[in-house]
Amino acid sequence: SYNVTVEELDLQHRKLLMMINALNDAILDGQGEQIVAPILKGLVSYTRVHLATEERLLAQTGYPDLDRHKAEHSIFMKKVTSIQTCYNKGKSTLSNEALDFLKHWLVDHIEGSDMKYGAYLNSTAGV
Repeated sequence: SYNVTVEELDLQHRKLLMMINALNDAILDGQGEQIVAPILKGLVSYTRVHLATEERLLAQTGYPDLDRHKAEHSIFMKKVTSIQTCYNKGKSTLSNEALDFLKHWLVDHIEGSDMKYGAYLNSTAGV
């Protein structure tokens, strides 16, 4: 149900969802910083890669709602980076609020904004 029908982006969405699930599982299992910190670092890093890929494809095809989409990405990256910064400053756990934000934002973004570009990208040559 989260497929935007653009293979590269669907694979990246799946990976992001798996990373968020791994982070959630690590925290629920009470795993320490040695596990949680690298998962969070990888999630932040891969999120940057994914958002850049999306924006590149949307720009290449002249997606008409690109500016709004990029603005959503910017807000998300600021929040994700803030979550990582707070964690790295010595908080031993991530709050449930932070985990809920990560889970819900990604799902809501895919189901909302990302679904809108799927048909557009598929109708554009070269994607």
